[in-house]
Amino acid sequence: MFNRKNKQPKLDPLQQKRLDEKEKEESRRGQILKERIYPLLLEDNEAIANTKIFLQAFEVALNQSFMRKRVDIMVSNLGLEEELKNNPEAGRYRKMFGILNLETVECASDLLRAMSQIIDNSLHDENKERKMSELKLKYFHGN
Repeated sequence: MFNRKNKQPKLDPLQQKRLDEKEKEESRRGQILKERIYPLLLEDNEAIANTKIFLQAFEVALNQSFMRKRVDIMVSNLGLEEELKNNPEAGRYRKMFGILNLETVECASDLLRAMSQIIDNSLHDENKERKMSELKLKYFHGN
C-alpha cells in the first residue's frame, strides 16, 4: 500500500501513468521556458515592463484567436463527456451532452449562460415580492 521511500500511498497503474504524464509535461514546459522563451526575451533586451506587456498581449492574441475557433468546434468533438464520466454527477452531464452535442462550443456556452441568466432574472423578480418571513437563513436556522 505504501511506498517506503516517501511514505506515499501506492498509486494504481492508471493514476501512476497520469502522474508520470503530468510530471513529464511540467518538465517539458519548464524546458521551453528556460531554453527558448527566456533567451528570446533576453535577446530582445526590452524593459521589464515592456516585456510583461508583450507577454500579456501575446497571450490575449492567442486566446482571442482560439475563441474565434469556438464557432467551428462541435461540443461532441471535445471529448469532454469521456473526461467527466467519473464525476459524481455523470448522469446529469450525460443528459446535458445529449442536448448540446450537436451544437458548436460557442452556441452551447451561450445557451448555458442564457439559462443561468434566466434563473437569475427569475429569482430577482421573485425576490421583489417575497417576504423576509418566507426566507430561511441557514446562518441563523442551521440546515
